[in-house]
Amino acid sequence: MSTEERELLNNHDHDTENAVKLFSTREEVCRTNEVEFNRLTSRKFSYYTIDNFQWNPNHDHIQSKGFRYPDGTLRALAEHRFDPQVHLKAGMFAVLLVNLNLQEGLVNGSQGVVRGFTPFREGDVDKIIMKARVGDGDPYAHFMENDVREFMGQAPQKQWPVVQFDNDQIILIFCDCTINELEDEKPYSLISRT
Repeated sequence: MSTEERELLNNHDHDTENAVKLFSTREEVCRTNEVEFNRLTSRKFSYYTIDNFQWNPNHDHIQSKGFRYPDGTLRALAEHRFDPQVHLKAGMFAVLLVNLNLQEGLVNGSQGVVRGFTPFREGDVDKIIMKARVGDGDPYAHFMENDVREFMGQAPQKQWPVVQFDNDQIILIFCDCTINELEDEKPYSLISRT
């Protein structure tokens, strides 16, 4: 790139307010997020993951996947896309880590702002399970239901975040329960994070 091209790029009007910052490590991300989070004066809502491991004894070589850290999280999920705990405040920026609704453009990476919180309701469990099902007869629906109920039961504040996305949609965000099959022999061992 020539010096003239570089000057043209740097000497023009541009709006970079509230731009997403990219970092090389999670530690850098955490430091920056913590500083910005602490600037908000709204109430903090905390969410802690539920990790479960349903081990099939026929898969004896993976029994160690059930090792838990003192906080209850599974070592096997240490690199999971969902952090073991999430703290939210109204007014903070948020980024989706799942494809929530492809037709509406609410996909992994969609950005928005937390606008508030709304109470948990018993019917929410059914909504969460129905969204997660890919077809009828999901063999893990009961497993997922137990994880979701456990998540909702242990939550310090029984509130779901409400997020306004950049496309102006305002969405109530439920928990996500990801269940993975381990091994290639049925019945599978299962590992999950909600």
